[in-house]
Amino acid sequence: MAAARARDDEPALVGDDALAAAVLDYLERLRVERGYSPHTLAGYRRDLARLVAFARRRGAGGWAALDAEQLRGFIAAEHRRGLSATSVQRLLSSCRGFLDQLVREGVLPASPALGLRAPRAPRKLP
Repeated sequence: MAAARARDDEPALVGDDALAAAVLDYLERLRVERGYSPHTLAGYRRDLARLVAFARRRGAGGWAALDAEQLRGFIAAEHRRGLSATSVQRLLSSCRGFLDQLVREGVLPASPALGLRAPRAPRKLP
């Protein structure tokens, strides 16, 4: 898979730790098994790179250390940082899919994203 170019303000998904490895495996599964488009994969990669950077800042050595309160704080911080409501919705969707996969693999007992709601996007007039 071609590496997505990160903007200056976005973390790159690099490293050989368990956090990045799990995300890269998930993205490869989406590409091969689900046939996601390169643009969708690039968006998911950016979103999950933000999640990896957040987990690393918290000193997490694995995904089991991430709980619902931390994930809620991460989503809120990204929204406060200036991400639009629509972008936050996609970010949360990316995180949900990834965390649900970790539950299916037995890495997590339950998804920390359960019950999290993204902010509402403003309705546009026709």
